Amino acid sequence: MELFLFVIFSASVPFIIYLYFVIKQRSCVQEAAVTVDRNALMHGQMDEAEDVTSHCSILVVEDQMPIRILLKEALDELPLEVREAETGEQALNSMRACPSKIVLMDVSLPDMNGLDVLHTVRTMRPDTEVIMMSAYSDADKVNEAKAAGAIGFFSKPFDLEELRAYISSRL
Repeated sequence: MELFLFVIFSASVPFIIYLYFVIKQRSCVQEAAVTVDRNALMHGQMDEAEDVTSHCSILVVEDQMPIRILLKEALDELPLEVREAETGEQALNSMRACPSKIVLMDVSLPDMNGLDVLHTVRTMRPDTEVIMMSAYSDADKVNEAKAAGAIGFFSKPFDLEELRAYISSRL
């Protein structure tokens, strides 16, 4: 892991220090910024500062570009990096290169069954939370997804506000 730390003192906002860092791990580069109250630093009260490890990402796996774009735009409002994959293979490659905290995935993908991808992701990264979605959902499919390790299932079309709220609750 490489850590580059840049400290910038802000003259316009008193008592705030901006810390910018880049963590390079495997082939994944994540960037994050955190503000720390200078008083907290000076008085040893670091628990009052934001946690620099709070940066996370979500991988949206959807083969239909209009839906993928809509989901990305809706999720961009959350405090996480939104990454995209069009196929199951792309999703697995993405998870190998730079694991995401959350995966939002369609059941029907052009190259693989989304439930097979779910199983592989859960095997590779048991800590990753996977949310499935489908336009063709019945009770059996929902139960199968949850039995395979999905933490949630959204039937298309779904309310984007509900999805955002659900994902926010998982952060």
